[in-house]
Amino acid sequence: MPNYSKFEEFLKTQNDSINLKFSEIENIIGKLTSSAYEHKAWWSNSLTHPLMKEVLEAGWRSSNINLKEKTVSFYKGTSKKIKTKKNNDPTTSYTALLHSKGLNEILKKIGEESTETIIAAKSDDNEDLVYEIADLWFHCLILLSEKNLKVEHIIRELKRRSGTSGIEEKNSRKIK
Repeated sequence: MPNYSKFEEFLKTQNDSINLKFSEIENIIGKLTSSAYEHKAWWSNSLTHPLMKEVLEAGWRSSNINLKEKTVSFYKGTSKKIKTKKNNDPTTSYTALLHSKGLNEILKKIGEESTETIIAAKSDDNEDLVYEIADLWFHCLILLSEKNLKVEHIIRELKRRSGTSGIEEKNSRKIK
């Protein structure tokens, strides 16, 4: 039986990202189940799977799952990366550059990315839509960082709303 906690310990020794072969992961935790070789969902960023629970709890995420080549990439969660880059040199880090320019510049970028997302949604190119939504989300994460908020704050609010009609929730808001 695989020892998934060993993988969390391994990730703690890594930098921001790593690409691994399934065999390299097996060298760390023991034999993977056949499902890992057959289903991308096995590698999904979900707390329901023991390995990915360890990965997520360590602040990492999976990406670029390639069943044919038997490889998967892991990276430190984007919001943590943004936080660590916030005070980097603005001449070498886009994240630091936006933070150095302040809230209005970040909001301007969110406006631009929102418009580009709307335009992409009206086309038949779903790949372009995914790209633009990724840009929009990235800039929203920078905004959260600027305001010293975390993704967890947003998740908590979404959970609070769960099970409530969107119409009811909107009507319950105080007018500002």
